[in-house]
Amino acid sequence: DKNNYEFKTEADITKWMPGDNLLDEIIQLPKNIIPGEYILEAGITDGNTQILFANDTLRKGCFSEISNIITIKSTN
Repeated sequence: DKNNYEFKTEADITKWMPGDNLLDEIIQLPKNIIPGEYILEAGITDGNTQILFANDTLRKGCFSEISNIITIKSTN
């Protein structure tokens, strides 16, 4: 789908310990992103294995909803 974008991070979850873990990373949006409203989802997968978050916002696969609406506006 042209309105779905996937971003990979350098997070190494094998080093995460029980409790709160924070990933503070800037994600560069594509220059050709289509302005509009998006749902922000997050998931942990290596392509074969999926780890589910302990919440009730599971959407598809292993992805959980993080924010219900994010608006991307044109800079032109």
